[in-house]
Amino acid sequence: RCGTVTPAPLLMQVVRGLLSRARSKGKLYLIGTHDTTVACLLQALGGLWDGHWPHYGETVSVETYQSEEGRRFFRILRNHKIVHFPGCPPASPLCPLSVLEGFIASDPVLASEAYRQQRCEEVADLEDSAMSPRPPGPSQGRFFWLWTIMTFVLGCLLGRLLNTLKQQRVDAAVLEGSYTRI
Repeated sequence: RCGTVTPAPLLMQVVRGLLSRARSKGKLYLIGTHDTTVACLLQALGGLWDGHWPHYGETVSVETYQSEEGRRFFRILRNHKIVHFPGCPPASPLCPLSVLEGFIASDPVLASEAYRQQRCEEVADLEDSAMSPRPPGPSQGRFFWLWTIMTFVLGCLLGRLLNTLKQQRVDAAVLEGSYTRI
């Protein structure tokens, strides 16, 4: 209902998560996405994309910190390595959160996206309150939940069995003298 092809929605979701997390007691805010979106997000963050396509499992972390005086800071990591954000002091590993907020406010696409996203949320709230609940679909039936629970339990049992077999092999190797415990 309010779609766009820019990375702005994801970036705004990240910023909203950062700002709300800075005010809440939550310790972690996660978003899962595809490599194409990771590349777009890095490009939208002031050209942090280095031109190399993101690998499978690539991570982009935005960490927030608060000083004893109450000032808020952030840093961006790509695969656990600090990435310099434009406008941040080059010698400091942390950057004032106001730099990110200013970056969002100064970018015409991101600034207009913030307004568009706010309007979309208002419309969605109105639509959600006006709509009656949907009848349960096939993914909400008893069979679906039974299958999900059975799959989880069987996965746990199989994992435990494999770990036990692996431990028995390690114990046998230790008894043979080819390994020592440290």
